[in-house]
This record gives sequence, structure tokens and C-alpha cells, in this order.
Amino acid sequence: MIGGLGQLGTPTGLMSGSGLDARRHDPREDFASILGIGERGVPRASGGDETREAAEQFVAKAFIEPALAIARESNHLPPPLGPGSAEKQFASLIDAQRAMDLVRSTRWPIVDRLVSDLRREPTTDGARASDARPGTTTG
Repeated sequence: MIGGLGQLGTPTGLMSGSGLDARRHDPREDFASILGIGERGVPRASGGDETREAAEQFVAKAFIEPALAIARESNHLPPPLGPGSAEKQFASLIDAQRAMDLVRSTRWPIVDRLVSDLRREPTTDGARASDARPGTTTG
């Protein structure tokens, strides 16, 4: 750790209570999932919540990564100040890691909603309980 900065330049003392310290993730697992080889070669940490992990990955991939890519692609600075060839080559991997870090850093309501929807038991009669509105009748 250099100068009190954690991974990706996050100040280590400023993020206490945000969820970063409580849930540590293996960087190898993150890198393998970004490359699309997450299911092979990297052992999963025990005690993880697979539903929350899937919801976090979905939100990071579907919402955060595109926003980061748009922000990165809008950088048209000349070579000394703009991104170099290595930054351009690995930018999508950096965006993917940064997106996962952002989603894991706090409890996003959309992740919580996805987790609750994924854990909900399917109804057998074909009608969803959330679709029924109080005070209305079907018929």
C-alpha cells in the first residue's frame, strides 16, 4: 500500500462502514470472471452468497461498465495527457474491475431488488403475488 491508498486509489480510512472491509473478494476470482473463465481454475471463497454475487455482476456489467466506457471514450486529450497504448488496450478490463468495485462498495437498491426477486419462490397458479393490486378484483 502506497501513501494510504488501497486498491484502485481508494483511500483506505475513508470507506469504513461502506461494506468494502466487510466483504473481501479474491482479485484472481474477479479477474477470471472478467475474462469469462470464472468457473474454471479459480477456487471460490467459502461462505459467499451466490445470488448477491450474480446480481452484483449483472448490475456491474449491464449498467456501470457502459457508463464507464462512455466516459473513457470521451477522453480526446493529446498523447502526453491522454491514454497511452497500454491504457487503451486494457481499458475494458479496468472498467470491468472498477464497475465491480463500485457495485460492491455500497448496498445498491437495484442489487437488493434483484436478489429478492431471484430468491422469491415461483407461484404455482400462474398469477404473481406482486401483480395483484389491493382493492382490485379480477374477473
